[in-house]
Amino acid sequence: MRESSASISIFLMLVLLASAAQKFLQRDRMTRAIASLLNVVPAPANLLRLMVAAAEALAGMALFFNSTRTIGAWLALMIWSVYAAGLMAAHIRGQSAFDCGCSFGTRSKPIDAFVIGRAIGLCMLALLIACVDVGGPVAVDAPFAGVGLFSLYFAASELAALPVLARKQTR
Repeated sequence: MRESSASISIFLMLVLLASAAQKFLQRDRMTRAIASLLNVVPAPANLLRLMVAAAEALAGMALFFNSTRTIGAWLALMIWSVYAAGLMAAHIRGQSAFDCGCSFGTRSKPIDAFVIGRAIGLCMLALLIACVDVGGPVAVDAPFAGVGLFSLYFAASELAALPVLARKQTR
């Protein structure tokens, strides 16, 4: 279990650090995404963007070290739980299109089961890491497995962000 939890920790660290970097680098896009998700005006959304980016960076860095991994996992769980709740609230209020900032390009897409499920899945992985003691040496292959998981996650997110083409019905 130690090897898989180390790989999952590295995966979660990469997701958090990439997300934090995106919030710092794509300020306007991410402020609009947060404003849209939470149904607020851009001024508080910009402050929230900075706070979330800092929390993500902190959680990501904490996941890197054995001594702070549990704290990082709990912080990641809180971040993704709030995100999942925000997605569900936006879905319930009938928000039809949303650019979550989860891909390279600006793409508005409906809040569907994949988007909500991805946030819940990240919550479950963070909870697993928070509850499992991963102390001790990390296997040599754990970083490669973590990067591999991140690559698969990123590819799945990019594929999910592609627009669905309407099919012509032939009779």
